[in-house]
Amino acid sequence: MASIHGTDQTDVASEPKLVQAGQAVADVIRESVETRDKILSHKNHLIENHPEISCSQLRAMKVLNSLSAIRMWSSLYKVSIKHLKEDPANRQTFLSYGDDENKVLYLEYATGESRDA
Repeated sequence: MASIHGTDQTDVASEPKLVQAGQAVADVIRESVETRDKILSHKNHLIENHPEISCSQLRAMKVLNSLSAIRMWSSLYKVSIKHLKEDPANRQTFLSYGDDENKVLYLEYATGESRDA
């Protein structure tokens, strides 16, 4: 049957169903994204706490960059990068020191370079 606007009444009746179906699809997508984000967050947490990965070059560099006593691109900074990249044991030792001053003292000792140079 045609209405005065030229629209079939069955089309008008099916519009709410299309809106509901579209909303259902949007809900499924939103839930999938939320689930994916939770999974990725958990995976990142596991990686960050894994003993082999926790001594990664990236983590060691972040800690090195956070040390205010070592000026970026100073001689000590550059040899420290080289030292930390050479061996996981170097990174593990560096990261094992609980405070910044001992981290700096370790790097000075291990590299033979002074922060004052």
